[in-house]
Amino acid sequence: MEVKPNAMDARNRELPTRLTDQQFETCWKTAKAFLAENKKIRNQQLREITGIGYDQAIAFFNRAVTEKRLLRKGVSSGTHYVLKD
Repeated sequence: MEVKPNAMDARNRELPTRLTDQQFETCWKTAKAFLAENKKIRNQQLREITGIGYDQAIAFFNRAVTEKRLLRKGVSSGTHYVLKD
């Protein structure tokens, strides 16, 4: 997935909030590869490597946690995600 120039924008409202199933799976593969090397991932890191927007990243992480693919750790700006054992 190509990183978009505005991926660093904290709250890019131009992108839709939801991810399609295909977009979710593409992001999941990218996030899983990142986690294999880094052990944890934050919202901004996901946006940088996938090019999705802030709200899309929130939706991605909520779905991944609900599906028990990731565990949420920390709170607020310290929130990060790890692979579920």
